[in-house]
Amino acid sequence: MIEEKNLRAHIEHLTKKPRVPHSEGYFAAQKYIIETLQAQNWEVKIHSFKDLRMGVCKNIYVESGDSSAPARLVGGHYESCKQSGVAADDNASAVAVLLELARELKNSNQAFTLVFFDIEENFGIGPLRGSKAFAPYYKRPIDYAVIMDLVGGSLTPTLENAYFQFGEALPTLTGEDLEFFHLPIKFVEPLGRLGARSDYDAFRVQGIPFTFLSSGTPWYYHTPYDTPEILRFEKMTKFTKALHRHLLENSSSSKNPAPWNRFRSFMSKLAECPELKTPHLEKMKTIEGEPSRWQLLRLHWDVLTRIKKQGPALWKNN
Repeated sequence: MIEEKNLRAHIEHLTKKPRVPHSEGYFAAQKYIIETLQAQNWEVKIHSFKDLRMGVCKNIYVESGDSSAPARLVGGHYESCKQSGVAADDNASAVAVLLELARELKNSNQAFTLVFFDIEENFGIGPLRGSKAFAPYYKRPIDYAVIMDLVGGSLTPTLENAYFQFGEALPTLTGEDLEFFHLPIKFVEPLGRLGARSDYDAFRVQGIPFTFLSSGTPWYYHTPYDTPEILRFEKMTKFTKALHRHLLENSSSSKNPAPWNRFRSFMSKLAECPELKTPHLEKMKTIEGEPSRWQLLRLHWDVLTRIKKQGPALWKNN
């Protein structure tokens, strides 16, 4: 049974120190992930790769089911960038969820590959380097890939129970008291693949259907304020249960791109915060069909800049 106390315990261990590559906290996180998986009776495998800037790095993974059967890959990165402190949401939250999923999926007959990626953050020569090394290395057929990044918070007070879902691998998720905004990947990538946001891109390049899940990049994103106190553990627990259920229910990828029919309702949710209202946001609330990349880029700039500027005050005022 998926329990909140287990998620809290994982976060407590993972956030004792920052997990910047080759730091004490980084090696402690590797040790904790490996030992937790071993205690769940998984055979832990290590994909070591040499990064041009960071040296030897490690993706950690486990596999279940028939080795010849296409696996459902679920992953998230475990390291942190320097400016994020202990990086509770980015991305200890996804690691905690993945470890809890691992415990529940161990006895499933379904074929799964669970991956804890290294070097997702940008350390001087571009991000996503762990998954880019793993995708061509991994030879087992993959049915679809589900990637999590920042799954423990909320973007705004009006989106406290919301998650964002991008990509075609899973139909729109459902969960107790949760709302999933399933939007086209273009929404989060107004600059195209140049702006890929997480480790899903390495699998997209190989033509593998993917789903990217996140609760958004709130005011504390990439700041030292990303601490365990900021996480919404009840929400994380409900999310873990919802994802677990969908992973077991769906026999194959849907391969149906998300439509834009949730876009206007998402814009309306944002506009419920007076501090975020701009003429551009009001215009986007009424748009019919697919917005242009320029419209999306301006929306990101307007809204995310205001969220950062407001900080925790945004929550006190709503």
